[in-house]
Amino acid sequence: MGIPATGKQISFGGINLFRLGNGKVVEDWIYRDTVGMMRQLGALPALSQPKKKNRNVDLESITCSSHCEPYQPESIFRDGP
Repeated sequence: MGIPATGKQISFGGINLFRLGNGKVVEDWIYRDTVGMMRQLGALPALSQPKKKNRNVDLESITCSSHCEPYQPESIFRDGP
């Protein structure tokens, strides 16, 4: 792969899927987290974490325009409009 040896111990996941026919393996698929492996080896940059946004909202300051109707859960069980 063109990556110099690092001596690091790495860990990555994968899965093997087999399709059987008449008691024999007739197809197999192998999926590995190769990108995760390459990141651990330093061959790919690590994912950067997005900056956390301030999600504090003052609920008392939220207003609704004139087309909003108050939420009335019992209204879904009424017959007719």
